[in-house]
Amino acid sequence: MVACTICTLTILHAETFVKVTDASTLQDGDKVIMGCKAKGEVSAGFSSTYKFLDAVTATFTDDKATLDNPKVITLKKSGSYWNLYIGSKVIGHASGSSDLDGQKCRYTTKFAISFGTNGTANIVSQTPGADNAEVFFNHHNTMSRFSLYKASSNQTPIELYKLDESTIPEVKPSSVELNKNTLELRVGGTETLTATVKPVEAEDKTIAWGTTDASIATVDNGVVTAVAKGMVKIWVKATAVENVSDTCVVTVLPAAAVGNATYNAVQKAEYLPTGAKVFFGTIKDGENYVMGQYVSGNNIKGEAATYGEKRHSVTAPLQVAYTVEKDGNYYIFVDHDGKYLRTLSSSKLGSGTELDDYAKWTLGAFDEDDATVVLTNKANSSKGIYNNWQGTNDMFNIYDGVGDGTNLAKIILYSDKALDWVEREKDPWMKVDATTLDWGKQEPDEYTNDWGDTRYLNITMNDLPANIEVELTEDGNGTFNCWTGTISKSKTSEKLLIEWEATQVGVYEGKLTLTCPGLETIEVVLKAEAVAKGSGGGGVSDPELTVSTDHIYINLVTNTDYYDTESFYTNPAEYTFKFSAKNLAKNLRLKWHRNTTESWMWASEKMNLYMAYDVAPFNYIYEDMTLNANYDLGTDNITDFEILIVVKDIAPQHLNAYDSDLQFESYKEGSKTDLAIDKKIPIKLIISENPTPDPWTATGMKSIQQSEVSTQKVIRDGQLVIIRNGERFTITGERIAD
Repeated sequence: MVACTICTLTILHAETFVKVTDASTLQDGDKVIMGCKAKGEVSAGFSSTYKFLDAVTATFTDDKATLDNPKVITLKKSGSYWNLYIGSKVIGHASGSSDLDGQKCRYTTKFAISFGTNGTANIVSQTPGADNAEVFFNHHNTMSRFSLYKASSNQTPIELYKLDESTIPEVKPSSVELNKNTLELRVGGTETLTATVKPVEAEDKTIAWGTTDASIATVDNGVVTAVAKGMVKIWVKATAVENVSDTCVVTVLPAAAVGNATYNAVQKAEYLPTGAKVFFGTIKDGENYVMGQYVSGNNIKGEAATYGEKRHSVTAPLQVAYTVEKDGNYYIFVDHDGKYLRTLSSSKLGSGTELDDYAKWTLGAFDEDDATVVLTNKANSSKGIYNNWQGTNDMFNIYDGVGDGTNLAKIILYSDKALDWVEREKDPWMKVDATTLDWGKQEPDEYTNDWGDTRYLNITMNDLPANIEVELTEDGNGTFNCWTGTISKSKTSEKLLIEWEATQVGVYEGKLTLTCPGLETIEVVLKAEAVAKGSGGGGVSDPELTVSTDHIYINLVTNTDYYDTESFYTNPAEYTFKFSAKNLAKNLRLKWHRNTTESWMWASEKMNLYMAYDVAPFNYIYEDMTLNANYDLGTDNITDFEILIVVKDIAPQHLNAYDSDLQFESYKEGSKTDLAIDKKIPIKLIISENPTPDPWTATGMKSIQQSEVSTQKVIRDGQLVIIRNGERFTITGERIAD
């Protein structure tokens, strides 16, 4: 622990010892040293080997010896004998050795002490077999040592000097240290702090306790009691001296909530006003948890909960509820301890005390059937909360993306402000975009000499009572394949891939049957004809491409607030359009080109392009298109493909017009070089100080504020949904009602 001290230097002081000549004057606990006045030296304590007593120079005056900070020998009575200690080390006689030994003593710690007529001390070992070894003064290897020798040895005798305690100055406290410098308690909780006064030799160790705010926490003889939510310092100080103290910062959290609460699932965002209490739950079957308390600093543990019918309500502990705060169109979730729900990394949730972008969330796409909701983070629109179990720890984690959450358990939001669940009226139906799939006449592939091609069947459905069963039958002369046997009732659209293969000339027929209980069965006829090479086969009709615009004009206006001498920072802009393609033999591809001779303003040479196809599962969101990269969009009928171009965060070097283009291309049947479709849409990007009249009379362009830039793109029922500032829009800017 960190403690305040008045001085960090060792203070030297001289101590005086008086010569002892009578053993009866010695008492248990006396502090003594051994000396040799003739040599001017006294014992200084064990040497580094702990086998000898070192000797140091002392000042002798009459029958006194004076020296600084000596290592004294402590006498302890043992019957009629004495034990000799230096600190915790005992002086003894090691068998087979003539050395003093405080480390390896095996037989003795006992000595008899007597005095001769001349005042010399006789300190004799009482170990059996030690031959009455005595302590004498001896120069050992030219160094001053006190050694233990037999009585017959001719050595210089020693004297014994007893400490005159009146010469020892008072030792004052130099520091006081607490066992903890931080402490977290809930209201009503207590914990005892302990304080240690140093050095241990300090005579007056009296301490005093106090608090900087007794309305938050009090202290009584080290016992801290939490009173109210807040932060306070508990201090302790030594009373014998000034400025010797230590502190502990105590954070007082609210009292733990007791009991459970039952809340309803949220169907609309307006059910979450400031002050609402909420739980985050999961729809994963058999795993009845809500988002609980923080564990390990990053993850949030699942807390056991009881769900109502169809999970439209939940009963869970109050202590794991969150409180809603609002910041404009953003939501902030605060836990029981006042910490914000925020992202710490790409795969974890965490708590934070600072209200930053990582603590702000948008709510999007409440599901009308199961109440699931997507939460995305303001600071990173690709981060959404899903629930995923980590081993057996039942953790809620954060995952990239806001897609369908495959293999993840999505989140349900429950609130005390939500109304009772209202079941949406069901309207079950299913339909297909064609009742006949006709491959027409097909020539063999130039590489395999076999016949084969694919078609897609677009299916839309709503409120299915059960899964759709898919059955394919054929005439036996060829092979039609469908790459699924069922379609989930939870889907709203599906794009079935149907493949035809043949090994010989002939006419082939098949039938695809879609069955769902309670709905009318749908049958789709499959036709194909394999013809010889050169007989004019190649599909039903020529490929077609329809694009809703023949040019794109985007005007970016300089943001003068960020103007400097080197670059022009601009406000963002968006442009939207649609296209459709039919009768494609090969994939339709999209590329982005630019004039490489120009000075381009995008340092990363990327464009933000978002595309949504109208039928699942071929839903696309392409962000940051790279130059000259191929983006395959699929084959066959591609209807009402929506595209949103977002231009933002650029720093052009000049006010100027910059050219690029989007190219649609698809190869002819059996060819890898001849293009059946090749259409380029020029893009002119104009950087100006003010909005510029559109010379091409383009539609769909919109200059927007930086705060309005689309922060989230979600595909819902084949439509690209843009979530901006908490509201949902189509790519043409039309607001989508809740």
